[in-house]
Amino acid sequence: MSSSSSCAKPEFQSGQDVSGYTIVGKLGSGGFGAVYHVKKDALQAALKTEFVVKESSQTLKNEVHILRLMQWSPHFCRLYAAKRLTWQDQKVNIMVMSLCGRPLSRLRRMMPQRHFTRETAARLSFMILKALHDLHQSGILHRDVKASNCGWHEPTRQIMLFDLGFCRKFLDKDPKTGKLKHREARKSAGFIGTSKFCSVYAHDEKDQGRRDDLWAWLYTTAEFFLGSLPWSNEDNSHLVSTQKHKISNKLFLRCPREIYTIFNHVKQLKFDSCPDYPMMLKEFQNMLTRLQIFDEEVFDFEPGSAYYEQYYANRQTDSECEDCQMLTTDLETSASTGEQTKASRIVDVDPAPALNEVVGAGAGAGAQEAVITLNSSKSSEKDGGVQRLAAGLNRAFNRIIGNE
Repeated sequence: MSSSSSCAKPEFQSGQDVSGYTIVGKLGSGGFGAVYHVKKDALQAALKTEFVVKESSQTLKNEVHILRLMQWSPHFCRLYAAKRLTWQDQKVNIMVMSLCGRPLSRLRRMMPQRHFTRETAARLSFMILKALHDLHQSGILHRDVKASNCGWHEPTRQIMLFDLGFCRKFLDKDPKTGKLKHREARKSAGFIGTSKFCSVYAHDEKDQGRRDDLWAWLYTTAEFFLGSLPWSNEDNSHLVSTQKHKISNKLFLRCPREIYTIFNHVKQLKFDSCPDYPMMLKEFQNMLTRLQIFDEEVFDFEPGSAYYEQYYANRQTDSECEDCQMLTTDLETSASTGEQTKASRIVDVDPAPALNEVVGAGAGAGAQEAVITLNSSKSSEKDGGVQRLAAGLNRAFNRIIGNE
């Protein structure tokens, strides 16, 4: 089953009211449904939709659950609302979250040589690594790390790691001791991820651990620096895996030496190994210092860079709709560039809390309030308390898993 497989999708029109949010325009679509630019008072946000089909996995429900857990981290979208509603006699899950700009994959392809400058590549890769660190600290795997699942958030100048529908917790409670422990590896977990970026273990349908997220991050990093991967044009997953076995070592020799040091560490990790994040983060800091790369420097795609006016200002790529400047998903383009997320069976996510049903012809102004209402423009004080609570719970959680 592919995440971009054909299925009915909720279709909203500009100006329509969906549970108190006004549709501004469509941002993109994929197998899950569609993403829209919405507004509510002064808030500009993204609304993600998914039809509820009994036979398929409800990945949006899982994404809401994971995103709630990650509200403490600056590398994940703010979650404003999530609920189930009835739209034209069809049950629909919706989620309202931070509005991001173009995904990093598209920003990279807009560069003249299809790769970022060294300064931009290094800092973006560092941000993704820190996002994975936060996710793994919370006991969660992403399982589809790639640049098209990272959006640029202009207000904070940070990347946001999204598309969390395939996330899975890697910790479980030991029934004997009551303590958290790493889950046992399943004999055959099926394939999930993107062939271009996934680890060789994922190609073999082995259960994924933290090492697999890091392999996908490493391949994404190499593409940032080099512009392409040796197997970018290969459609056969088996041949992609064969090439990864043969040339990964040479591939990372073409990147800054600190990346190769991290590669040497990741290739030694086992399924349940705990990556040495302090070492990896320190290597990145050393690289930024050695190459004299500073946080205040503009990125390639920001106003003031040497590339902005010619390659980014007022320019749209072929896959972007004429009236839409911001995109939160890159699935349509990914299908034509070998970046299509695939799963060989119903996605094996953990049970997530149900979203309340909102029954109504259009779920407009009279609809019930969302199950989740965070970070709205009218509740900033309450939101701060929620995020502080989430951060406190995460610190307590980290103390528990620190002894694994």
